[in-house]
Amino acid sequence: MLQEQEFERLGSNRTQRVDVRVVAATNQDLSKRVAERAFRSDLFYRLNVFPIQIPALRERAEDLPLLVRYFVQRFSRQLNKDVEYIPADAMEALTQYSWPGKRPRTRETSSSAPSFSLPAKNCASLSQN
Repeated sequence: MLQEQEFERLGSNRTQRVDVRVVAATNQDLSKRVAERAFRSDLFYRLNVFPIQIPALRERAEDLPLLVRYFVQRFSRQLNKDVEYIPADAMEALTQYSWPGKRPRTRETSSSAPSFSLPAKNCASLSQN
């Protein structure tokens, strides 16, 4: 289907034309897995047309405040909380954390922040200014 851009549904004799883009993500080195014969080379070359390398969050500490701001604002709206600030020491602790994963771990951590209403003293603003 990826190469021919067409397929037939199971039990049908009509060919369907499709225009498909596939976005795939992994934490594996697929070229190494292909060499080990643990991943199909034909699939690797079809998927590897436009590779995008995204470093782990621990390698991009400057992105953390923006991600935390986004997730806290998102969960604040869901919980009908008005959270305008994150304590500076909390942001510092998040910045110092080693972040073994990527974005989903940040989301999980930030989702609990709106549950705590804090005064604005010694806090980092969530506004984009």
